[in-house]
Amino acid sequence: MKVVLVAGIKLKKIFETNEPVLLDRAFNTREIEIYPSTNLNDLTEMEMIPRMMSGWEDEQTTGSGWSLVALLYLNLQISLFKPLVGSSWIDLPPSIKLKKAVSNLRTRDVYCF
Repeated sequence: MKVVLVAGIKLKKIFETNEPVLLDRAFNTREIEIYPSTNLNDLTEMEMIPRMMSGWEDEQTTGSGWSLVALLYLNLQISLFKPLVGSSWIDLPPSIKLKKAVSNLRTRDVYCF
């Protein structure tokens, strides 16, 4: 499976006029593949949390003085991940087939070529 962590936050900044400005922002990680051997603790500590924090730090560089008011939502989006294996074969679109410029080899075993 593949996962993406998305967080929605509310930020606040007070300008010289003492008028607060509220801003809703969303930060997300890239799609991360999870295999049966994936250590989920390492995944959250080494991948997801640092990526979310770097997004927050990038936001901070667009102007100082912003403070976190609230965490609006935290979503974990999960999608199916089907990696290609050695015996996989994908049919070419007709436009490429007709050019006869590509060899699309199909093998019946688990080895590549």
